[in-house]
Amino acid sequence: MDEYELLKKELNELFLVYVEKSRNLQWLESQREIYNREEQEKLDEVNRKMRRLQRRVQNEVNNHLTISLCKAIKCNNHSIIYHINSPNFLMMHH
Repeated sequence: MDEYELLKKELNELFLVYVEKSRNLQWLESQREIYNREEQEKLDEVNRKMRRLQRRVQNEVNNHLTISLCKAIKCNNHSIIYHINSPNFLMMHH
């Protein structure tokens, strides 16, 4: 074989390697996209659950405060002032 034929053969082999690596890269990138999409969906779901939980906790706190204030109003004006000024009341509103 002359030099031209050897170079042609080497080029062909390199091209085949290139094609294989290119296909592998495309496959890996598609897998990465799938993985990223699935992870983002999981994260979105966790965030939705957290927002629901935060709303539920806030509603429970608000209901508790409403009930506590209603009970305090039934007692007398001094207990209302005491309840509103209590540390627990302040902590719930920060």
